Amino acid sequence: MDFINLISTEGVATLPYKKKSGFLHVVKDVLETFDEARMVPYLLPLLAFVLRILESCALNLEHQKNCIFNHNSTQGVETSADSEMPEVAMLEKVSYTDITGEQKQPYSVDSKMSEADNFLDADFAVQKLENISASPMLVASGIQIRSVTMRHEGKDKNPALFLSGMKDLRSLCLKVISIVLNKYDSIDYGTNFWNIFFTAVKPLVEKFTQESGSNETPSSLFICFLEMSKSLKLASFLQREKSLVPNILSILSVKSVSEAMVSAILSFVENLLNLEDGNDEDQENVLLQEILLPHLDILFTSMQNLVQLRRGSKRKRITGPGKRELRIFKLLGKYATRSEVVNQFVDCLLPFLDLKKVSKNEHFMEILCVLKEVSPALGDRSVLKMLTMFSSLLTSSTLDIRVAICDILKGLSKVDPSLALPAKLVGDLNAISLSTVGESDYDKRLAAYEQISPQLFSQIGEPYTLLILSHCVYDMSSEDLSLRHSASSCLLSFIQFSASVLESEEVMQQDDFEDDLKSEKKPNHIDTVKQGLLDSCINDGCGNWSKVSVKHVIYKFFLAHVKKGITSSETSIQREWVALLRSMVLSLSGIATLNECKPLSSTDVEVDFFNNILHIQKHRRSRAMTRFRNILDAGNLSEGNLMQIFVPLFFSLLFEAKGDREGNVVNSCLETLACIAGHIRWDSYFSLLMRAFRMMASKEDNSNILIRLICSILDKFHFIDGMSSTVEPEKHDIQIEIGETAVDNPDMGLRRNGDNKNIISLEIQERLQKCVLPEINKLMISHSNVVNISVSRVALKLLKLMPLETMESELPRIIQNIANLLKSRPHSVRDEARACLAACAKELGPQYLQFIVKTLQTTLTRGYELHVLGYTVNFILLKVSSSMDTGDIDYCVQQLLEVAENDIMGEVAEEKEVEKISFKMKETRSTKSFESLQLIARSITFSTHASTLLVPVRRNLHRTLTPKEKVKIESMLRYLATGLQANASVSQTDLFVFVYGLIDDGIEEEKMGRKTALCIKPGLASSTSSVSYKNSMEGPADDKLDTPNRYLISVFALRLLENHLKKLKVDKSDQYLIAMLDPFIELLGHCLKSKYEGVISHSVKCLACLLRLPLPSIDIHSSNITSSVFNMVLTSGKSDSPLMQSSVNLLVMLLRHANTTISNDQLKMLLQCPLFIDLESISNTIALSLLKAIVRRKLLVPDLYDLVTRVAHLMVTSQALLIRQQCSQLLLQFLLDYPLGAKRLQQHLDFLVANLSYEHTSGREAVLEMLHVIILKFPSNVVDEQAETIFLPLVTRLVNDSDNQVRAMVGTVLKVLIRRVSQRPLQRMLVFSLSWYTGEKQQLWRPAAQVLGLLIEVMKKSFQAHIEDVRPRVIHILKCALTADGDGKPEVGEEDMLAFWQEAYYSLIMLEKLMLQFPEISLHKDIEEIWDLICSLLVHPHMWLRNVCGRLMATYFTVSASEINMGNQTNISSGKTAMLLQPSRLLLLAAYFCHQLDTDLLDEGTSDVVVKNLIYATCALHSFVKSRQETDLSDFFFTLDASNQSLILKAFSFLGSKACREVCTYLVSRQCGDVSNFEENENFNQDLKISLLEPIFKKLGKVALKVRGVQTKSIFEWYKAISLQMGHEGIQSHGATILLPLYKITEGFAGKMISGDLKLLADDVLCHVKDIMGVESFVQAYNLVRQNVKATRDKRKKIEKIAAIVNPMRHAQKKMKLTGKRQAQKKKKILKKKLRRG
Repeated sequence: MDFINLISTEGVATLPYKKKSGFLHVVKDVLETFDEARMVPYLLPLLAFVLRILESCALNLEHQKNCIFNHNSTQGVETSADSEMPEVAMLEKVSYTDITGEQKQPYSVDSKMSEADNFLDADFAVQKLENISASPMLVASGIQIRSVTMRHEGKDKNPALFLSGMKDLRSLCLKVISIVLNKYDSIDYGTNFWNIFFTAVKPLVEKFTQESGSNETPSSLFICFLEMSKSLKLASFLQREKSLVPNILSILSVKSVSEAMVSAILSFVENLLNLEDGNDEDQENVLLQEILLPHLDILFTSMQNLVQLRRGSKRKRITGPGKRELRIFKLLGKYATRSEVVNQFVDCLLPFLDLKKVSKNEHFMEILCVLKEVSPALGDRSVLKMLTMFSSLLTSSTLDIRVAICDILKGLSKVDPSLALPAKLVGDLNAISLSTVGESDYDKRLAAYEQISPQLFSQIGEPYTLLILSHCVYDMSSEDLSLRHSASSCLLSFIQFSASVLESEEVMQQDDFEDDLKSEKKPNHIDTVKQGLLDSCINDGCGNWSKVSVKHVIYKFFLAHVKKGITSSETSIQREWVALLRSMVLSLSGIATLNECKPLSSTDVEVDFFNNILHIQKHRRSRAMTRFRNILDAGNLSEGNLMQIFVPLFFSLLFEAKGDREGNVVNSCLETLACIAGHIRWDSYFSLLMRAFRMMASKEDNSNILIRLICSILDKFHFIDGMSSTVEPEKHDIQIEIGETAVDNPDMGLRRNGDNKNIISLEIQERLQKCVLPEINKLMISHSNVVNISVSRVALKLLKLMPLETMESELPRIIQNIANLLKSRPHSVRDEARACLAACAKELGPQYLQFIVKTLQTTLTRGYELHVLGYTVNFILLKVSSSMDTGDIDYCVQQLLEVAENDIMGEVAEEKEVEKISFKMKETRSTKSFESLQLIARSITFSTHASTLLVPVRRNLHRTLTPKEKVKIESMLRYLATGLQANASVSQTDLFVFVYGLIDDGIEEEKMGRKTALCIKPGLASSTSSVSYKNSMEGPADDKLDTPNRYLISVFALRLLENHLKKLKVDKSDQYLIAMLDPFIELLGHCLKSKYEGVISHSVKCLACLLRLPLPSIDIHSSNITSSVFNMVLTSGKSDSPLMQSSVNLLVMLLRHANTTISNDQLKMLLQCPLFIDLESISNTIALSLLKAIVRRKLLVPDLYDLVTRVAHLMVTSQALLIRQQCSQLLLQFLLDYPLGAKRLQQHLDFLVANLSYEHTSGREAVLEMLHVIILKFPSNVVDEQAETIFLPLVTRLVNDSDNQVRAMVGTVLKVLIRRVSQRPLQRMLVFSLSWYTGEKQQLWRPAAQVLGLLIEVMKKSFQAHIEDVRPRVIHILKCALTADGDGKPEVGEEDMLAFWQEAYYSLIMLEKLMLQFPEISLHKDIEEIWDLICSLLVHPHMWLRNVCGRLMATYFTVSASEINMGNQTNISSGKTAMLLQPSRLLLLAAYFCHQLDTDLLDEGTSDVVVKNLIYATCALHSFVKSRQETDLSDFFFTLDASNQSLILKAFSFLGSKACREVCTYLVSRQCGDVSNFEENENFNQDLKISLLEPIFKKLGKVALKVRGVQTKSIFEWYKAISLQMGHEGIQSHGATILLPLYKITEGFAGKMISGDLKLLADDVLCHVKDIMGVESFVQAYNLVRQNVKATRDKRKKIEKIAAIVNPMRHAQKKMKLTGKRQAQKKKKILKKKLRRG
């Protein structure tokens, strides 16, 4: 039954609003509450009422629209459809009164409108409602009704209330209908239902896009359509309104659309795509074709707009399409058949394949799957877009993404045949092993790399090339060395291709192209490459390369990835990219950006920047950066290259500098980055500076380095005088002056010097203040109470660039904050603050020192703070003094002296004497103000402020009644004197005048006894100018004339004079200087009569210095001076007193002076002086100096001879080096100058010889030194007479002495003796030595060998006649040493117990010296037996014997090489060779050298010799093998005699080559006819090259893998040398063997901890071997090694697993044993650490 026709529209319209509203609410609640079984009988009647209410609401709303239209037509108001304000908008502005009488606003009213305007609009709306005309909607529906009388009271008054109610009822009706459609989709509602429904909602559908786009949530009508889309039956009615689906899809393009609306629309589309009907399979396709598919272009356009809106959204959480969008794209994929639609489809998805969002987008793989489905229908432009996107993804994406891209490329290749080859190559480059999960198929990948050549790029074109190059970029960062080198080789191939393209075409205009490229701020691969790639490829074709396209790839692809690659954390990867950059620079000279870097390269490897910047040797990195700075200063590098390439490179080096203990690389990086900062414009400079600040957060461990970098950058600030490139011309007139001259501020104590006006542009100044200064303020306080020194320096550097106002406002705050921290109790805080203050003072300069000191004085005022004050001022002065000039602190010297005086003489000093206080703080333990006085005295201007320094001393002289106070004053004067000595402003004349005045005043005061006033006399020679000068420098006179200890000032003056005279270099022709010094003789003579010991002592020292000069007054006053000094020496009681020592020194000077008259009686009296009574107990040399002076006077008295005998004993027994030297000189002078009889001389020599066995080493050394001098100085006849007396004891000590140094000295003395004697004694020594060496007494063999070695060095060619005499004994001793060695290996430390090792060692040393003199005997037949024995001794247990044998072998190889080069020796390959150059012997020697490298006790020097020997032996063996390439091992073996065959077998035994040893044993047995025990083996016909050389490489590889430091490094160096010597062909067959240890060490498979230096060395050797072998051969060998290592490890793991299953108990015990070893090792390490800590 049709219930709709039973209900009239008029009847429903007459119902009150409340009844209709209540009815709808009840129906809604009932439908939501009751189930389907209860509601079905009543559903249609209820729905009919709801539909009629909806129709009534629609009619009323239509009437109102018509009324407004008619009124506007009458009044002339335009109401077109294009009007911005909707029809109802005017009514929404009208306020109304509800039932309660309260004023309401059903819709928002514009707050800007007045109240009168609102009522005016309301009246206007009421008038229009009265003009009701026929509704177009009713006419269209065929319904004619009369005017409905509105029964609501107040309808004429409140039309807005009526409209609002109609809209609410309509919305409620639609909600009810949506509920019904959701729950009861299977009911047939009838055609009349749908006709009325769509007629009622048609106005809403027409405005659907506009209204729904502004709603936060979906409307009720849209919910109805959404519910209809879920049902296959109801969805068919959606096509009744043609504009319905397009309007819904267009909502996605609205900018203001909400996420809820987007979600609802996508659900609508997904529902339509998911419609299914099991009864009719074609119905779904029909519905889609009629409803959705005709509007696919609108859907994709809307989706694309939505993607753009989301990409521009600021919400970071939106990284890509969600799950629903992806499901829609998947479902639409099979319907997207047209090229235009597919292109739009791809454009929607590609933006989300961004590299930056790979890690965030969880649906990345699903997007690729969608693209794979639609790929067959793609157009050319979309394919190129996808290829461009894929090329960017292939550079750094994960394996699953790369595999998915390969699948897509494979699908595209079926459509585009030109893509087949690149797709296959990319697929092979990402091949996965089928046998191992997650393992790469290296064979397939490397085979793909081999197919890539420069010719390939010319065939496939630019877009496909980028795919391959992108994968190469990815492999350049691979941990696998073979893939990395293969990728590098591929990139080099493209560079070669690019170079050929650039050279083939004509020269084009480069400037415009480069400007376009460089104008972009950042080269974004996705954005910049895409458009240029599309345009060039679509227009020119894929295979047509042009100069522009090549440059485009170089600029936008290569240089962008070079920038990333050189900043890698792995040094090996960085080296690959730097090497690639070097190749680009050398090959692509047509590109200006690269061509300007060409000066950095060089044919000299030591000079080339690219080869050295990442070198393993740190000093070569520093040298490369120095070269870079020089080129940069020459102006050869552009700013773009500096910022894009070199700045990232130097930043990576700045933080990577491992092993840079001295900080040379870091310092070079800082200098280089600062140099770059000094050559760039302001924008780049500011970017570099802010980059350093930004890195502070991520590089906290390197914060100190970064702060140093910021300091260096600020030091290079060069934007003064308006030179910033970023300032616009109209702003140049706005400038700020900094560094202006300012007067002293009495409040702050700030000072400026200079009157230069440095001008900085306003823009730069503003950016510094707003951007840089806040960053520095953040870093100022690293913790709550700790100041960072470097940060403070940065802040001050910046403030110096600021205006004066900023400087004066910020500087006191910074200094005061630091000074406040000095009050802290923790000493670490105070130390940090103190260091920071010193850095600030050094940065600000001396002109701010007064301000800093005043700040400290006002801050540190009481208690322990006063101790901190003195300590801190000293610390600051100490740090600032290095950068101060003389006179910089003259303006504040009084303030500094005040601080120092208070710290030394005030209450602070008294507190330091209290023990409990002095140990509380470091500032109280010592008084640093003494050092402050020294620094002040060093920095003042002497001519104006010298007297000021003595003011604190004079002011405190009255307090020197106690010894403590006197010591303080003495210390003050001493430090002042030291400071003045280092003062650069002290002129010699000023100093002499100043000192003379002080000394003269002191003498006068002492004469007057302080009873009369101070009498000031003329200074020098009655000069009035000097008097005035002295008075001006004397300072204020003391108030008390009886001040004690005033003589201390005289001592101070004498100390100044003394120190100056010691350093004075006098030109005796300088009469002015002589005239100035001459008056001091008389003055100092008067000082000798002083009652103060200090004055006398320093006067004596000054006189001792003046006596060296030709002063006229010396002769006049010498007698008085001598008399005074002579009396002091004789009357002094203490020999060790300073006065006594000074007097003796002066007396010595007087004795040496030719014009000094001293009688022999006086000299005899001196010998009776207390100094000589107890000569042995004197601890100084004054007595010896005086005795030496007396000896020079040649006094002949018996007492002097006795004293010399005592001196000789003292020379031996004394433990003081200076005394022994003085005694030796005295004894030698006595022996040479004094008359000695034969008996007395013999006594002295016997004494020396007897003491060669003195118990203490120092005594024996003194005797040997004395004998050495005697042999050199004595006459030849005396030496010949005493030769045997000296020779035999020396030989005895050569053997018996236990000290190495003494034995070396004995050898030196013996050598000097042998050279000094005549022929007859020499022959006797030779006869003795030969008889000892050739005799049967074994104990004489060693000393005889040593002496014979010395004789060989002296006699040289004349010893040749005796070679045959020593040869048999050498052979005999070496044989004995070999026999004593035996077969057993002694324990470590027991090698010295082996018999005959010493005799053999010194015999070999003698032989080494012999061959050095006679190198030609090395190749004599007579010496072959010795060489055979030496070869055997190469593996002797004792290290000394091995070392000397190694040196002898090096000598032999050197002689052999020289003989071969000279043509005196036949060529090695001819078969007529020296004994040691035979192949069998060379192989054995190589085995012995390998064995030497396998020993633990090996130093660097010995290892170098072994490596050189091994290089020679291997190269010689390789030359022999190379000459017999067609000979296998069996043929070569049968050509040898039995002895050489045994050598071959012995060599293989040492090398551990089991396979070769079995082959040789088989060949020997076959020669004998007994091969029954052997089975045929493929090794029996092995190639000679592999058989002889491969065991050496394998043995060294095993030794290298033991990782013992020196050995491994030596073997790596051998690898480098031998690969260079053998060349490409020679090294090919041994590549895998060489690479095995290198691979295990670099990849971490060595089984031991590998140091970073060793890894770097292994990388360097790998690169060297790669250059020799070639990339292709190297990669093949490397891949083979990797496979073998993997197979071995897998086999071992498999065996371990099987063993664990077969015998679990044994496996568990093994694991427990390993665990115990590890724990023991840990305990051992912990114990070692504890022992180190103590």
